[in-house]
Amino acid sequence: AERLIRRRFAHDRATLDLHADGLLSICIQHEIDHLNGVCFVDRLNTVKRKLVVREYLRGQELQREDDTIDAIRATVAGLPFVVQVFLALLSADLCQYGLHRLFHKVPFLWRFHAVHHSTRSMDWLAGSRQHLVDVVGTRVFVYLPLFALGFSPSVFYAYVGIVAVHAVLNHTNVRLRYGWLERFIVSPRIHHWHHAHDPAAYDKNFCVHFSWIDRLFGTYYAPGDEWPERTGLDDAAFPRGFLAQQVDPFVRDPFKGAPAGLES
Repeated sequence: AERLIRRRFAHDRATLDLHADGLLSICIQHEIDHLNGVCFVDRLNTVKRKLVVREYLRGQELQREDDTIDAIRATVAGLPFVVQVFLALLSADLCQYGLHRLFHKVPFLWRFHAVHHSTRSMDWLAGSRQHLVDVVGTRVFVYLPLFALGFSPSVFYAYVGIVAVHAVLNHTNVRLRYGWLERFIVSPRIHHWHHAHDPAAYDKNFCVHFSWIDRLFGTYYAPGDEWPERTGLDDAAFPRGFLAQQVDPFVRDPFKGAPAGLES
């Protein structure tokens, strides 16, 4: 290219120098573009290598997490039956405590849980007076950790049987006395205080099985050997009938005004 330019503009030195300089600039720019392209490719390859390494390390990290979870599940499944049952009850009661407390503290959730607290007569059927949101939410929140931790099916069935009996017993109107065991196990008296129409007992005794968990978190209340004089809610109004009580909390606040139709 340079020889062609020199041959064509041999008679005009100034034009020749001008074109030679232009050609040099073009060549230099071409080399720069080539180098930039090489650098860009190198940088792109470096990024790709980093992404591959990062994905590999992430995969290794996930594998370690899976191995840890599998190890925990295997350890739990390998424990003696009685130990598994105790740990299942403990796991369930801790989950129950947290969710139960939320149902009391979050106003929208309290609408649904208040259906259970609206009963004014404590007996073995009082535990069945619940809203489906309350029932389903509690079961999911309690059962999923039991499955995730790897408890054996027989332990899960044992837990379901124990909680069914204990929950009914806690609501019964038979005045069973547990004595010193009340420091560790929830009795009917302790749970009756949870339902008490007494400001001192509001938002207390959230656990189903272990009273020491409420003691640990400062939510235990069961003075002396006393039983509450009254239970239920005076500041909430619910309609009469199962289906009406299931629908009502979705459409209105039971603590604000009376429901349509007959009141429970």
